[in-house]
Amino acid sequence: MKLTDLQARLFAEAMKWPVQRVMKLAEECSDLAEVGVRLQDAVKVEGLRVPLTEGQSRVGAGALNRASGGFENFGEFLQVTRFNPSDARVMSMGTGSAGGYLIPSGFSEALMVMVQNQAMIRPRAMTIPADPTTPDASVSLPTLDQSGVKGVYAGVEVSWLGEGGTKPDTTPSLRELTLTPHEVAARCTLSDKLIRNAATAQTIVSTLLSAAIKSAEEVEFIAGNGVGRPLGFLNHASAITISRTTPNTIVFADIQNMLMASRSGKAYAWLGSRSILGQLCSLTLTGGVGGTAQPIWLPSGYEGIPSTLLGLPMLEPESQPLLGDRGDLCLVDLSQYVIKDGYGIEIRMSDSAGTNFETNHTTIKATWNVDGQPGPSTPLLLPNGALCSPFVILE
Repeated sequence: MKLTDLQARLFAEAMKWPVQRVMKLAEECSDLAEVGVRLQDAVKVEGLRVPLTEGQSRVGAGALNRASGGFENFGEFLQVTRFNPSDARVMSMGTGSAGGYLIPSGFSEALMVMVQNQAMIRPRAMTIPADPTTPDASVSLPTLDQSGVKGVYAGVEVSWLGEGGTKPDTTPSLRELTLTPHEVAARCTLSDKLIRNAATAQTIVSTLLSAAIKSAEEVEFIAGNGVGRPLGFLNHASAITISRTTPNTIVFADIQNMLMASRSGKAYAWLGSRSILGQLCSLTLTGGVGGTAQPIWLPSGYEGIPSTLLGLPMLEPESQPLLGDRGDLCLVDLSQYVIKDGYGIEIRMSDSAGTNFETNHTTIKATWNVDGQPGPSTPLLLPNGALCSPFVILE
């Protein structure tokens, strides 16, 4: 969205950021509330340092600085674990090739905030944090059983009672949704010279890892098969599939049909890869004097690509299917997708006995655990007999 000069100055003053930087971040947001959240998260992860409390100075602050037995920043953590793993501040997990180093919690949380800032699905989904005592244990959530004729109210019946009438049983039907975090790993290889430069290593590694984590998760949250990984919504039984009017094309009738399969009053968003933008830009309706074709989505090339379609946010996950494939356009209420986080993030590095020793390179592997799947088990039956779904997919 575009901020007014006054709004940008107010945000910049509150966050101690340059006005132009605030305006650039705002271009990726859909409303003022999202701008505020994104700014707060970005301030927290600058430098991958622990957020400061009021009155603290930036230098030597936080629970992870040297004075308190921790690390000044994520770059120093990488440097020490690579070249001085016997340092008392390093928490080793296992030995040899199976060993690793647990990232201090402040850095791990900051990495996941970076993931959250880049991601499309995670920040909009229902996320269950890891239990500190048993982080990778399965969790079973009691949810409403809205399948079949039970409908959106899970079988609860409402009756108008006359005087002396019998009250009906209004107990809802419940089912269990079970999620088990699965391990996933991301790797990158850096020169030892780069790792010795803590500030540069911090920027490069945190950027690479957060982007890789975001990408790996979204691929599965969208289209995962649920075997040793999350179960995506694209092929889930709760999804409603809308037949495409014309192969390899998106027309306005497809968009209308998808909207009619959604549930009113819910927080839906459109998901589509960049490959469909040409189709959206070309959408027109014929009307007016002389039957002139009127643009629908892109009325002017001057103002740039709109951030909404029919008033709902338009998001572009890089893992979304390409134009013509099933799911190249989806209409989803991601609050109905459930994510369960597990243990992590843990760092593993190749040491002096590893395969990279002779080339003065170090392979860094980050592992974490996560699971996810849609909450509903089937499309939902509305009281008027219509079917709707949190996940509407264009065939």
